[in-house]
Amino acid sequence: MKRLLVLAVILALAVALVPATTQAQEKVTLTIESWRNDDIAFWNDVLIPAFNAHYPDIEVIFAPAAPTEYNAALNAKLEGGTAGDLITCRPFDLSLELFNQGHLVSLNDLPGLEHFGPVARSAWITDDGSDVFCVPMASVIHGFIYNKDLFQQTFLGREIAIRCLWRWAEHRARSF
Repeated sequence: MKRLLVLAVILALAVALVPATTQAQEKVTLTIESWRNDDIAFWNDVLIPAFNAHYPDIEVIFAPAAPTEYNAALNAKLEGGTAGDLITCRPFDLSLELFNQGHLVSLNDLPGLEHFGPVARSAWITDDGSDVFCVPMASVIHGFIYNKDLFQQTFLGREIAIRCLWRWAEHRARSF
């Protein structure tokens, strides 16, 4: 459900960028740059067909690069003027650098951005907090690797595990 909401925001932005006269007269193509090549089937089989059901004259091309090659490929396309119409922004410094180079613009006046809280915008905002330059789309969860035996043998390990489980249970209870 969250993915569909994100798609709606992204594609609504894309539709707003297409002049009304163009929409009525000819088919328009929008290309989305991404590093999420694992998502290609979902985009091509679910999201794009759902979008095209409402906007048949807008062709959406999801053009992902391999995750390890995305930054270099995107930078080359931006420098060469061949980047897609919508760019998936990496969080924090990588996209901030694209903003500082003039490849991304301030989206402060974008309708709907006010629905994203400060935490959601934090990965795509200037260090001084004055400009948001990408539309928040998803968050990243990090994990930790630990020595299971040592963790279980220590009092601190058991105490942390109990607190983590309790917080997880509270979070799940609020989710329903």
